[in-house]
Amino acid sequence: MEPIQRANVPQAIAERIIELITKGELRQGDQLPPQRELAKQLGVGVSSVRESLQSLTALGLINMQPGKGTFVSESFDGLAGRHAAVAPLAAAQETRDLLEARLHLDTAVAEMACRRGTAEDLAALRRAYERMSDATERADMTALEEADLAFHLQIAEAAHNAVMTHIIRTVVGLISNQIHRTPFTSDVLAQHRAVLEAVEARDVERARAAVRRVIGNSLAQLALDEPDA
Repeated sequence: MEPIQRANVPQAIAERIIELITKGELRQGDQLPPQRELAKQLGVGVSSVRESLQSLTALGLINMQPGKGTFVSESFDGLAGRHAAVAPLAAAQETRDLLEARLHLDTAVAEMACRRGTAEDLAALRRAYERMSDATERADMTALEEADLAFHLQIAEAAHNAVMTHIIRTVVGLISNQIHRTPFTSDVLAQHRAVLEAVEARDVERARAAVRRVIGNSLAQLALDEPDA
């Protein structure tokens, strides 16, 4: 593995592992190297590796088995069954965890969408954005939520990776059950347009950066909505 050279080290580690899984270099049931060895390979601290693995475990991508090691999940179907168990959770910390997980997932699928998306995929993504724009102008929150969901799921569809699409659907569904929605501003709509245009241009780095701004905006809004300690 190449050394990690990013400021947000746990996020970068998670993205690297997700990339290895989606490319088939890590397969279901494969064992990951021990944490210390993984940290050495990536040139990072063990605590960063541990934090990253905990995040991926929460998503159901890997299983950490005490005394045995860490393994890529044998089945991703368990995510759907877990939906009902965790959907009622309302704590801001858990919502934040889901949004942080989406930073890993959405940036990965945005990259794949840039590389694999067909003309039909990109046309569907633009239609979803136009629905968002129309709903924003009409201040129709129900239509906006539906269009926003369709926009992000269409990016996942354009990635043409069934496992990642399934995971994105589950995580987005969990977040939509928890997060407090506020009307989109023109700035937020512009952030989504930036994602659209980057994917249409097949500009991987611009798409990843645009997705981070969208999710970062949600994290910032969540912080504003939290009650004072």
